[in-house]
Amino acid sequence: MISLLKQQDDEIHSLYSVITSYQIKERMKLERRGNKHDK
Repeated sequence: MISLLKQQDDEIHSLYSVITSYQIKERMKLERRGNKHDK
C-alpha cells in the first residue's frame, strides 16, 4: 500500500515538473516577444 502511494506521488511530481518547465519556457517566449515590441 505504501509503495503504491509512493509511486503515485512520483508520477504526480514528474508531471508537475514537466508542466512547470513548460510554463517557464512559455513565459520566456512571451518576455522575449515583449522586449522586441519595446524597441
